[in-house]
Amino acid sequence: MADDNSSPDRYSRPPSFPLSGLQREYVSVGETGNYREAKLEQDVQKKIDQLGERFDRLFSDVELLHENGYLDEEHYADAWTNLMGFDEDDEWAEVIAESHLHADVGGSRPTSAPQKLARKFGQLLFMLMLFPDGIDEHEQTREDMAWGFLHGLFLDPSDGAQLGEPRHEAIEGIIEYLKERLETELKYDEEAISFHEGIREQREASREAEREIQEHIREVLNDADGIEVEDNLTPPEEFARGIDPRGVYTLLVDRLTEDPPSEDLLSNRLGTAGQQALFARQYGPLPEIDPDELVTREDLLAIVKEYNLATKAEIAERVYEDVVELEDAGWKGISAATVVKAIYNADSPLRSSTIAQKVATDSHKSVVTALCNSLAGQKELAERSWRPILEQNPDGWELTAYGEFVADELDARERGGDSRFAELNSHLFMVGLGDRPTSIADRVAKAADEIGLEMPEQSLE
Repeated sequence: MADDNSSPDRYSRPPSFPLSGLQREYVSVGETGNYREAKLEQDVQKKIDQLGERFDRLFSDVELLHENGYLDEEHYADAWTNLMGFDEDDEWAEVIAESHLHADVGGSRPTSAPQKLARKFGQLLFMLMLFPDGIDEHEQTREDMAWGFLHGLFLDPSDGAQLGEPRHEAIEGIIEYLKERLETELKYDEEAISFHEGIREQREASREAEREIQEHIREVLNDADGIEVEDNLTPPEEFARGIDPRGVYTLLVDRLTEDPPSEDLLSNRLGTAGQQALFARQYGPLPEIDPDELVTREDLLAIVKEYNLATKAEIAERVYEDVVELEDAGWKGISAATVVKAIYNADSPLRSSTIAQKVATDSHKSVVTALCNSLAGQKELAERSWRPILEQNPDGWELTAYGEFVADELDARERGGDSRFAELNSHLFMVGLGDRPTSIADRVAKAADEIGLEMPEQSLE
């Protein structure tokens, strides 16, 4: 491992390895804020690519500090106490234990701060392991890691006196301790198995209750005039037309759940586990809830209208049709989808000449212009007329509000595969969950107007 002092950029600022707050938000719940999803994906991938360098720098720094006497009582005592968790507040530790956030049942299994720290290192290594498809060497790799970890922790590689018999005795002592500890752990495993079986049964009962509530939502909405509800018999690989009752259920829970006191640790954010916990606290366990009492026509129609769900479902169907067509459409060797994605990934409108350069056909500006005019719905091209995906302004071509939805799905398909189409309706629904009641109400209304779509929920009573 190289000494940092030998590097010519030793005075430069090191790269920022941790995920930013926005990046963590995007990875955990898909929230993009004011940023494009493609840009956030790129930034997150960069942090993944830097994981190796992140570890290298940590190893190098620790080794350098250790070799030069900085990891001693004078310099390191407070940091060591913090790392090991010895300064953890006892009351907070009890709250964590009681909430079963640990894998151990109720926090009753004997443990210690050093064990918790080492366990985190082990879990970290487990999560970092990756093998190509068809290669199953996880068990061998974990055994090699365990052997290497024990050597690193118990044996000083610079001390030749630890080789031979001393090393044998050290490892034998560890093995004897592990045997004794295993016997104790097995007793607690029996309790843990019983506990987790109960949890699985509760989860399955809750999932079944959710399905019953969602089916009741489907029945109530089907009885309402002017609303099309997704057919629950639609094959997963096909696009499902109409409003998804699963999404309506999420919004119903949000509508019925009251905000907790400010000091409560649970979040009432839409669609989160915290909100589900608050809902259960206020209404009781899902299996004990009567769907007829929970689901009312008044609440459901209010949700459909507030979130423009019928309009989103109509837009989703048209987006699906256009995305399927776009992937095979083009003009004189230029792909229509490639043109749309070039504009989608740009920070400002693009002229035809710039688009031609980006798709590596700068000598075909006139072809790009003809294709863009067609995608703007201005003229038929190759016996195909398009809904207005693009529009032209003095600065060049840009996406319409409807075109933004189309480009979103083109991008999602490129990254996620064909199965994304089966989820397109849900995707358009989820796009509106940034702020309540919806962060894209104007965008949805504008897209509907662009394609001549009446907003059916406006006539609901």
